Amino acid sequence: MVGIDTLAQSPDIRSAYKAVVRYIERMGDQLSAEQQEAANELKRRLKRLENDSNRIVKINNALLDAESPKIRFDDSTGTITFDFKGASQSLKLKRADPEIPVKIDQSSTMGAYVAGRSENDSDQSDELKKIMEQMLEGFYNNAFRITKLVQVIINKRKYDCREITIVRNKLVEHPDTGTIYSFGYSSNGPVVKPIHRGKKTWTDAGLVPNTNALAYSLMAAFSDDA
Repeated sequence: MVGIDTLAQSPDIRSAYKAVVRYIERMGDQLSAEQQEAANELKRRLKRLENDSNRIVKINNALLDAESPKIRFDDSTGTITFDFKGASQSLKLKRADPEIPVKIDQSSTMGAYVAGRSENDSDQSDELKKIMEQMLEGFYNNAFRITKLVQVIINKRKYDCREITIVRNKLVEHPDTGTIYSFGYSSNGPVVKPIHRGKKTWTDAGLVPNTNALAYSLMAAFSDDA
């Protein structure tokens, strides 16, 4: 029996931090006083970003563990089993070719809710959601500030991380009309405003891929070839 891991993994911010430190050390006196000040702030904010992302992902996973079904897949029989709150339901997947076993890819398991306590929430779940909501919005404001500091340090006005900018600007600070104050938890980490009315313009892929995108862009901006 093969278990399908639906929990989110913390993003890799440490590699980006190391790339920033190497760049600062390499540039030395070539950095202006303004750039050096921005560099010190950037290092501090990256440390906060790492600590906050780890904590937020833990809360996300606690909510997944408490409120989402567990999925088990037996690839020898093609049977998928869902376990939730003491109940189990199994489904045998049909094979197009009896000689070729069925495989299943891991997907983003997700729960979404409108902010505000539900009658189905335990005290613990309600508290975890409130903490996650507050930390998540602060996380994206911090990440967005990081992109602005990078512009100062590397002296490039066009530096940006689209994933971070969209969530911070379009979902946290200036949501479209029809967007509902809601959050989600998934194997991609927490999601901002997944519930909406009418056509949706902006979508949050999740904290983990968004933060990894930021980390990759930082490593590119502060690489040894930069």
